[in-house]
Amino acid sequence: MSSSITLTVASVVYFYVCFKFGTWFLTSIVFRGSERLQKSIVLFFGFVFAISSFSAFLLLCDIAGLLSKSIASLGWLLVISSVTVLVLVVAPFVQIYCLLGWRWSRYGKLLLASVLECCYLFTTLTTSFYVLPKKTKDAHPFYFYFQSMTNLVAFTGTIILGLLSGSCAVSGAFDYWRRWTRKVSEEEIIEIENKLFSVYQNIARKKESMALLDYEEKVKQYEEDSGCMQSATESSSGHSRLRSLSRKLLGGLESWSTNNAKQRASFVAECKAMEELARRLFLEWNEKCELAEFQRCKLYRKAYNAFGFVMICLCLSRIYGSTKNLVYGLYDNTEDSVTRALNVLLKYFQWNVDWTLLSQYTTFLFASCLIFSNFRLALIQTERFFYWVSKESVWRKTQVALWLSQSIAVYLLSSMLLIGQSLPAEYKLATGELFFAFYQNWFDRTFLLSCLAILLTTIFTSAFSSNITE
Repeated sequence: MSSSITLTVASVVYFYVCFKFGTWFLTSIVFRGSERLQKSIVLFFGFVFAISSFSAFLLLCDIAGLLSKSIASLGWLLVISSVTVLVLVVAPFVQIYCLLGWRWSRYGKLLLASVLECCYLFTTLTTSFYVLPKKTKDAHPFYFYFQSMTNLVAFTGTIILGLLSGSCAVSGAFDYWRRWTRKVSEEEIIEIENKLFSVYQNIARKKESMALLDYEEKVKQYEEDSGCMQSATESSSGHSRLRSLSRKLLGGLESWSTNNAKQRASFVAECKAMEELARRLFLEWNEKCELAEFQRCKLYRKAYNAFGFVMICLCLSRIYGSTKNLVYGLYDNTEDSVTRALNVLLKYFQWNVDWTLLSQYTTFLFASCLIFSNFRLALIQTERFFYWVSKESVWRKTQVALWLSQSIAVYLLSSMLLIGQSLPAEYKLATGELFFAFYQNWFDRTFLLSCLAILLTTIFTSAFSSNITE
């Protein structure tokens, strides 16, 4: 009885700590204390992070033998069902609803978002049906449902992990190559600062002209109103003179206000274009300052270059392995590049360790290293995509938070499931068998597709960035 109470208290404390860490990570690390981030999004991210991290607690309890089979199965079922509903149903629906913009009515957006959400769920479920377990007569319906949810989460985690690792691999390789080859001088930084200062001066002049137009309009309107009142009070007959005077004044005021509105619209358009140019120049100035600071730190530059060389070699090896797997269909007898390198090191140091126990998981470990080492680049690319969709900051932060909650939750849960599958049979419970060849196939597809898309996007943006700023 005391052990069960202790385990319950430990689980509650672990869940609360994970929840607080998730909210702190979103507000202090990702957005760095942004005040405009909605509280509901922060709570949603913290809850999703906590419920997905709770799978690690269940896995440790399974290995230690602290839970019975029925309680452990119920815990896994609650975790997997919660993550599936929140990540595959709630978060995509909110994202689709926000993507429809403000031009649609509320009921129209709800209807269209529901239709698109049903299409998304139908596509995901039909694709994951290939790895559903065979339903036998002796098997309990609970077992079939549990295995179906497990394979669905693992499939979604594989897709998201492939997309993230592919984008981070290419963007990280480009970032390493840019830091190696690109040299920045102080003259270039000063030149960009002068351009930025001149753009800010032009923006200030345009806004000053807009303020003068507003002031002149208010003064003109006040003078016309006061003239009307004075003419009305001085008039003896009153009504006829007031009508004729008001018609003249309204006609002159209408023509003057039309010209004023045209000038104001042109000033607003010019200010928006200059603000966009200033934003691009500021990003370029910040990039050049970071490169100049990187060139001054010799020890950090050497360590960064060594790490970048290793990551580029691993990325090229992963791209070659994924291409070979898709072309020739090699999944059972192939060895991952990370696993091969670790086996060589173990044989060199003569350590009797069987690394093949985690051979399938090394692919996901490599992908997680790519993602976390290039986490900032992944966030910048995500911000650029959502900025292209909408320029509203609150909407962009909501989309990034939902996307991040989906990625982290599915990655953590699928990682724990894969670790549990690689353990011996006596440590497994009712999680079922996962078909690694199927997930490896989809990981290779999404990895190569993401690499190709990010490669083309990076080449295009780097080729035309100088023309845009000029």
